[in-house]
Amino acid sequence: MKYDGIILDNDGVLIELYQPGQRYEQAIKKLFKKKGVNPSKRDVKTFIPGYTPEHVQKTCEKHGINTEQFWEEKEDVTYRLQKRMILNGYKTLYPDIDHLGDIDLPKGIVSNNQQAIIDFIAEKYSGIDFDCSLGREKSLKGLWRMKPETYYVQKCIDEMGLENPLFVGDSSADIEAAHKLGIDSVFLRREHREGYYVTKKPTYEINSLKELKKILS
Repeated sequence: MKYDGIILDNDGVLIELYQPGQRYEQAIKKLFKKKGVNPSKRDVKTFIPGYTPEHVQKTCEKHGINTEQFWEEKEDVTYRLQKRMILNGYKTLYPDIDHLGDIDLPKGIVSNNQQAIIDFIAEKYSGIDFDCSLGREKSLKGLWRMKPETYYVQKCIDEMGLENPLFVGDSSADIEAAHKLGIDSVFLRREHREGYYVTKKPTYEINSLKELKKILS
């Protein structure tokens, strides 16, 4: 099947998956305490990646916190944490992204991570050349639009003028978004996805971006 472009997820596909740790949790706790709230472990977990918009809103409402304001403050804090990880070399690009240069097709990024992080990565690694790079908006609107919702994937398809794109991701959210749009998908099973259950069947499954060229040939 002839594809006219590829769209890739970012974290876990192009760059090492962000693993929130103790510093992340401490930053969330500090935000809560600024609001006069002593959060439970469950409250903090609500703001660890994997969150749902419903849980975020419910937790904020439970404590009488303005959800939009708290979410944007959380975005600022976690942006700085991730930026520091990248600058300190704890979150680096996967070596096999070099093989993307062998693919003569338009390329785009659609990430559930923040737009600011996607922009920072593109700036730091200027050798990456993508026709479209989309992360989520800083507002709650961005949270609701994350994959498996199709908003950003469709926006990227439209911006790139694609008719038959191939989507590459490493999570069920990625593959589900592709299913909703009726486009083919690739599940990239890196080491961190060993044993991971994919809720929707991808069109292809690979272990390295090196294998993409064969699919596209």
